[in-house]
Amino acid sequence: MPPGLQVEPVLELADGLHGRARVVVAVAEAANPARLEVWDFSQNNEKGLLTRVGEPQILLALSGSQQADARWDREAAAALRREIAGPGNETVRPLGLPGEPATLLPELARLAGSCDQGDAAARAKALAGFTRGLDDRLLWERLPELLQRLRGPAWTLDPPVPLGARRMQISAHDGERRVQLELARNAKDRWVLTEMREQLEPEPQPPSAPSSTAAPAADPSPTAP
Repeated sequence: MPPGLQVEPVLELADGLHGRARVVVAVAEAANPARLEVWDFSQNNEKGLLTRVGEPQILLALSGSQQADARWDREAAAALRREIAGPGNETVRPLGLPGEPATLLPELARLAGSCDQGDAAARAKALAGFTRGLDDRLLWERLPELLQRLRGPAWTLDPPVPLGARRMQISAHDGERRVQLELARNAKDRWVLTEMREQLEPEPQPPSAPSSTAAPAADPSPTAP
């Protein structure tokens, strides 16, 4: 491992049948933002020991505070998901963040903002921590988007609304923009984000104009005196 490179594990995928493993790690060095890499290992060697082989594959590369320009290798992510679902493969991924439901969004916002702040160890730890707060679908399908959207100054949260024994819904806003979040609590009593939807504010309707024509007068009753 190069000197000064800081590494935090994100996911381990073991293919025991073929003596191979793939590890997704958050890494950071020097003044660069954290990134996700895939490292390959094999024990198909003379000593039969699991040894790192080949060059790392960059899965996600952030671009400073402009994380909208993040390079996300969608094809590599899709291929990794297929490997995870493959028969006989075993996957280990730390999942969930501690705390109460109302603390998950502020913590994700803090972690997203820390991926390019502080020393290299702090940046790698922040990116790895952010991935742990997302369920599998959000991690593989919306990671760059959520890193950009959730970082920010301050979120104002409405009270959580229970959706079940282990699920919560929370609405939040930063300024005029609102989002609706769904959270789930895992077996270790840690919370993960399972959905985030933008909530559009209804456009104000113009007041209805008064009618320009008066209602016609009623005809007099033929029995009236």
